Amino acid sequence: MATEETPRRYAAELAARESENLLFRFLDALPVGVHITLPGGRPYYFNGEAKRLLGQGVRPGIGAGELAETYGAFLAGTDQLYPAEGMATVRAGLGQPSHVDDMEIHKPDGSVIPLEVWGQPVYGSGRQVDYAIAAFADISERRASEKTIADQAALLELAHDAIFVRDPDGYITFWNKGAEHTYGFTRTEAVGQVSHDLLRTRFPEPLPGIEAATTQRNRWDGELIQRCADGRTIVVESRWAAQRGPGGSLTGFMEVNRDVTSRKDAEREMLRKSDEIRAMNATLEARVRERTVHLERANKNLGDFTYSAAHNLRTPLRALSGFAEVLVEEYGDRLEETGRGYAARIQEATDQMAAVLDDLLHLSQVSRADMNLQDVDLSAEVTAICDGLRARDPGRHIKVTIQDGVRAVADRSLIRTALEKLLENAWKFTAGREQATIEFAATAVDDAPLCCYVRDNGAGFDPAYTGKLFQPFQRLHDASEFPGTGIGLASFQRIIDRHGGRTWAEGAVGVGATIYFTLDAENAQ
Repeated sequence: MATEETPRRYAAELAARESENLLFRFLDALPVGVHITLPGGRPYYFNGEAKRLLGQGVRPGIGAGELAETYGAFLAGTDQLYPAEGMATVRAGLGQPSHVDDMEIHKPDGSVIPLEVWGQPVYGSGRQVDYAIAAFADISERRASEKTIADQAALLELAHDAIFVRDPDGYITFWNKGAEHTYGFTRTEAVGQVSHDLLRTRFPEPLPGIEAATTQRNRWDGELIQRCADGRTIVVESRWAAQRGPGGSLTGFMEVNRDVTSRKDAEREMLRKSDEIRAMNATLEARVRERTVHLERANKNLGDFTYSAAHNLRTPLRALSGFAEVLVEEYGDRLEETGRGYAARIQEATDQMAAVLDDLLHLSQVSRADMNLQDVDLSAEVTAICDGLRARDPGRHIKVTIQDGVRAVADRSLIRTALEKLLENAWKFTAGREQATIEFAATAVDDAPLCCYVRDNGAGFDPAYTGKLFQPFQRLHDASEFPGTGIGLASFQRIIDRHGGRTWAEGAVGVGATIYFTLDAENAQ
């Protein structure tokens, strides 16, 4: 039988259901999963996101011990069902607020959803738990981001360089093994410290300016001086990068520092040695200049002496020759044959000495003469010299081969004299050949713009004595067989030296000789 209380109780229940339905509509709009269980773990309500994440809604008639198997809840990274006593919703039903992030939902299609879950009890009027509410969110993206960060951190740990991250206030938040090795501070000792205080950093410019430049350009490069844990001071090659949050706000700075102390020490040592070498070179150059001046003066004095001696000796030599000639002419009938022979030998010796003095004067003159460089047709000069030799010795039949068009920049008078010395030698040393040959031509070399040679098939020379060939008075043949003073090739070499060239010879006894010479007007003196 109805009473007056029945309508009021009915109205109250209706209002409670409407209020509950309104609450459920709000919960369905949330982007996180929400499910409500009754005491004992029995499911009561799942919002739309909870159904999506768990793959199903309320399953009536199950208790706390069946939740994990029913909804595929596993311990993260394992194939073990999540223990009922650890579930946030079960603990909330016991009046224990909780938070877990080690749960995964394994769906029938093989997909896995990692969850972060918060549990909270709801008390009734009697301070008894009427409901347990659990809110959970898919943390797949966060886990992926954490894995990426972990992978990046693992890579940073492999780097030999010191790498650390600090927040905008300078406090260290990351410190890799390279930093531990470089500075000697462990990660525990470094993290949370202000980096520039810990390392007593000395900057090449004020720190605010460096940080402003890094913030503006997102990077900075320079050198820093820092202190290690053992008190050593090191120089580092430092690269800074600005780190930014999702909205572009500055979240900190990453520093990559490489210890270049050894390199800097080596550079300083090299600079010191370079300065020493420069100072030594300057001293040596001064000494060389001084010795060059002395040598030039000595050479000039020697040349002057040679010229003076040769010139002054000619007068008494002419007198000696003249007296010997008068002796033979006026007193020859009174001299025995032996005496007349002595007088003749005196005249021969004075003639030989006169020739030597003439060559010495010539050698002095070619060393002192001013040079007038011009284009010279060497082939034409050789032709003219050989024509003159034929005229002086018409009985000789020599095959002379001359390459056409050999030209050089040289002093015409000096270079003709040099060619005369070469060709006269070739003419002289082929005297014993029935079919004598002389050749003049040019050939290629790497160290000069022009190289020429004179080749003959004459007496030749022993290659063991090549070094004496261009020295004054060094004769490689007996004077009775091939007369001469032994100065001709010395004069030839001096002329070539003054034209910036060099001379050398090839030959063998009885085979002939080839004399080479180069000319380089740019190095003429």
